[in-house]
Amino acid sequence: LGHLVLLVVSAMGVAAFCHLLNDMMDVEADAIGQKPNQMARFSTAGRASLVAITLVAGLVPWIGWPRRPWALGALAAEVLLLGAYSAPPLRLKARRWAGALADAAYAYAVPFVLTSFALGPLPATRRSIALVASVGLLGMFVGVRGILSHQIADVAADRAAGLDTVVTRLGVQRVERNQGRYLLLLEVVVLGVAAALYGRAWL
Repeated sequence: LGHLVLLVVSAMGVAAFCHLLNDMMDVEADAIGQKPNQMARFSTAGRASLVAITLVAGLVPWIGWPRRPWALGALAAEVLLLGAYSAPPLRLKARRWAGALADAAYAYAVPFVLTSFALGPLPATRRSIALVASVGLLGMFVGVRGILSHQIADVAADRAAGLDTVVTRLGVQRVERNQGRYLLLLEVVVLGVAAALYGRAWL
């Protein structure tokens, strides 16, 4: 139970870090697109301080955590993805599919994998790794559908700010059509695979 509480605290800190870092990097773009941004009212130093505090809050619960290198690797991947998505020079959020996939990874796939490795049984077996991989893949499909829906809602502001996203490039109707036709079907298929693997793990 203690480890679960620490994991929740860490997740809250990392999620806050993600939100504030993204807002900090979007202050100018949001002003152009006339979108509200909670970081706009702070100075540059204030913004950096808030981002640093939330990152520390997300990492501190891992001090003294039992040795779980796969979980720590997933945590490092999460933080690096958050930075690459929002901040220059990469700023993947303005790079169409690279941005959509990065968002899906840090919002769903990597947290699913991290949780599985942090709380799952040791040692890891081929079956458990296959289960974690299927859960991560499910997170990717769920995440891609989620970010595309978000981009649809923000398409006008993103176009005004000059962001090159999947939706600004392909158009709302085309993305909505392919979301329903392909992504949901893939989610169902991968969910079935994950459920089957999970069932076998308990046999």
